[in-house]
Amino acid sequence: MSVIKAENISKIYGRGLFQKGIKALDDLSLSIEESEVFGFLGPNGAGKTTLLKVLLNIIYPTTGRAEIMGIDVRNPRARREVGYLPENPYFYDRMSAIQLLEYYGRIYGMGAARLKKRRDEVLEIVGLEKAAKRPLRSFSKGMLQRIGLAQAIISEPKLVFLDEPSTGLDPMGRRKIKDVIRSMKTKGTTIFLNSHILSDVEDTCDRVGIVKDGRLIRVAKVDELTTDLHRVLVQIEYPDENILAMLKDLVTWAKIVEDGQIEMAIDSPDRTPDIVKRLVESGAKVHEVRYYKTSLEDIFVKIIDEKGRN
Repeated sequence: MSVIKAENISKIYGRGLFQKGIKALDDLSLSIEESEVFGFLGPNGAGKTTLLKVLLNIIYPTTGRAEIMGIDVRNPRARREVGYLPENPYFYDRMSAIQLLEYYGRIYGMGAARLKKRRDEVLEIVGLEKAAKRPLRSFSKGMLQRIGLAQAIISEPKLVFLDEPSTGLDPMGRRKIKDVIRSMKTKGTTIFLNSHILSDVEDTCDRVGIVKDGRLIRVAKVDELTTDLHRVLVQIEYPDENILAMLKDLVTWAKIVEDGQIEMAIDSPDRTPDIVKRLVESGAKVHEVRYYKTSLEDIFVKIIDEKGRN
C-alpha cells in the first residue's frame, strides 16, 4: 500500500465568474511508498507547497483526490500518524523547548510517561538538550528550525512532511537535519521533503519528483538521475566562445571556467574522443581531460531548462 497517493490533483486559485484563475497544480498524480525519503523539487512557484497543503488537507484541490495510508486526506484519521514541519514555523515564544514539546505531545494524545521519555529523546536527537529550559524567544533561526523538527517527530509518526527544513541553518545544523532524516528512515518512517538545497536532497532521498508550473515532469531514483549526464573538464590553452560553438553538437552544454578550462556535460563518455579530436584538429592544445560526478543540481537545471524550451 502506498503511504501517499495523489490522483489527478489540480488546484486553481482566484477562479471566478469572469476570472480564469491561476493553476498552481495541473493534473498531478504521485505515489510514495513506505520507508521512502521522497524529495519534491521545483522552482519557486512551481506548486511544491501547494501539493503539501493539499495532502495535509490545509487547502482543498479543485479536482482530484489524495490518500494517506489508504485514508482520504479529508478524513482527520489520515493525519493521526503524521508529523509536519512548515517552512516558516511559528511557536509561542514564551514557552521553553520542553513546554512546547509537551504541548504538542498532549495534542497527539501521548501519555505522561511516554511523553517525558520521548521529549528528552527528541531534544537530544536535534541537539537542543542544553537549551531545553530556555524560552523560544531566545532561540536563533536555526534553533527554531530544529525545535520545529522535534515537534514534528515527537509522536514517532509513520509519515513526516518537511517543508524546507534546512532554511537558515549553518552547515552543522544542516548536517544535524540530514542525520535525523537518515535515522527516521532506518526506523521505517516515510518522509516527504520539500527543499531548495539539492545537495541535501541528493544526500538523503531515495527518489525525487520534479515539478514545473504545477505539472510533475519527472520522477526517478536519485542515483538514476545522477548517471543520466556525464561531466567532463578539459584544460586547453586560450579557450574562447568560438571553441564552445564548435563543440555545440557534441555536448549538452559547455562553459569556460577558470584557468583555461572548459566544463561540459555529455550524454555518454563515448563522445569524449570525438571532442578531444575536434579540439586538436582546431589547433587547440589539450593538456588534461577529467571526469567527475554529476550532481542532482546539474540534472535539475537541465530538466527544468529542457521543459522550459518545449
